[in-house]
Amino acid sequence: MAFKDEVANPGHKQSRFSVTCTTEDPAVLACLRGIAFHAQQSGNRYTPWKRTGEAAWRANGGVVCFRFTNKQYQRDFVAVAKRLLGGHCTLCGTNDPAPAQRGHRRR
Repeated sequence: MAFKDEVANPGHKQSRFSVTCTTEDPAVLACLRGIAFHAQQSGNRYTPWKRTGEAAWRANGGVVCFRFTNKQYQRDFVAVAKRLLGGHCTLCGTNDPAPAQRGHRRR
């Protein structure tokens, strides 16, 4: 599967690890939402699939972005989605936050 960068929604401060998927099937969307719930093992398990409902998915042309609170949850989502859904959706990309940069001190 090909990957491209996807910019995470800055409003999801805790959910910094994203996965963007595309599908033409609303049943597959429902499956992806369930996989996101399964992958997010702690905290609010509904957070990864905020704004991934059918109306938002249709408005975005079949593209949906799931956001996770840590890298392992993101990896788990990708692994399970590939294993269960194979050719029924495309994982378009993942996005991780840039490493924190040290601030420059003024002299």
